Amino acid sequence: MSERLTTAVFNLFKGGIKTKTPTQVLSLADTIALIQSDTYAMITRTLREFQSDKSRKEVKAQFDYVTFSGTFEPTRLVANLKQHSGLIVLDFDHVQNLFETRLQLQADPHTLVLFTSPSGTGLKLVIDVPELISAPDRHKTVFADLAVYVRQQYGMDVDA
Repeated sequence: MSERLTTAVFNLFKGGIKTKTPTQVLSLADTIALIQSDTYAMITRTLREFQSDKSRKEVKAQFDYVTFSGTFEPTRLVANLKQHSGLIVLDFDHVQNLFETRLQLQADPHTLVLFTSPSGTGLKLVIDVPELISAPDRHKTVFADLAVYVRQQYGMDVDA
């Protein structure tokens, strides 16, 4: 197990995307365990059953969420970043050939963690960029570079 699974920490926000104040600090390992547990199984099933985008959006807005890139105090604003985790997450919506794409991204040397999005049609790719811990101002540049890399390697566009 990578040391970064336990040393990279970030915030959990309970109560949906409108919640701006963090509830607790989690490690990447904690978050993986939470995703794999039954905690969100019912709401995830509900989300995946809805056909209309409006209904899906309403359900997604209720999900607890994490800020993989760091901890924030007192609220989730860039200006309130307390500590960068050194992680960047790339989000891919409506992935064609989900199984094959997942296999390709799992084999990529930059992949730390990869999981299926709550919708069941996308992927979330966690990449470890430890230099961001001491240079959080480079986050947007590194994100853009990773988006170009993924587009060139896999022909996929990152959800901005």
